[in-house]
This record gives sequence, C-alpha cells and structure tokens, in this order.
Amino acid sequence: MRMGNMKNLLMSEPPNYPPFGLSVDQFAEAQQSFTEYARSRVYVGSQDYDLGESQRMEALSVNNVITELREEIADAVNYLVGLDIVVSRLFPTVDDWLKFGIEQGWAVPKTETEV
Repeated sequence: MRMGNMKNLLMSEPPNYPPFGLSVDQFAEAQQSFTEYARSRVYVGSQDYDLGESQRMEALSVNNVITELREEIADAVNYLVGLDIVVSRLFPTVDDWLKFGIEQGWAVPKTETEV
C-alpha cells in the first residue's frame, strides 16, 4: 500500500472498547483495533525513520540494534511506571477500583455483598 493511501488510515486516538464481559471474538476485535492504531502511528515518526527506499532501522549495526533496544526498554519501563503512578493516584485501593467499575457498569460484582 502506498504512503498516500496509508495516511488516510491514521488514527489520532486509541480505540474504545466494549464494557466488561468480552467474548473471544470481541477480544480479537479489540486486539485488531489496537493493532491498527499502532500501525497508523508508524506515520507519526516517519520523517525521522523513512529514508525513501528503506527505513532507518534496516541499516543499523548489531551493536546499534542492541543499544536502541535497551534504550526503548528503559523508556517503556519509565513510561509504564509513570502510568502506574497516575493509576495508583486515581484508584488508591483495589476495592475502590472495583466499586468504580461496578458503578460504571463494566465490572460485575462476584457477590451481592460487594455492591
């Protein structure tokens, strides 16, 4: 597919998912939607990576691949810790999170006493 055609597929927002209680087919559709979102993000940084006939990562040496992989892993860990900090501040306890989910209709209590 040519770049002009793919730019039309650029998704600016991650997908929304159905409420609690996914079937296997819904889970597969959710995974596909997120994969399409991730694929569309290739174009966000294309000015840095697109060399015309190839991509920058194709010309990396083994040493540079290892270095960049380790940097990406470190960046991912840092980003995930940051998200964990935010989530922990939003929902101080698992019970609060479960109660919130029940109120929103995307979590189902295990027993009537959990409501």
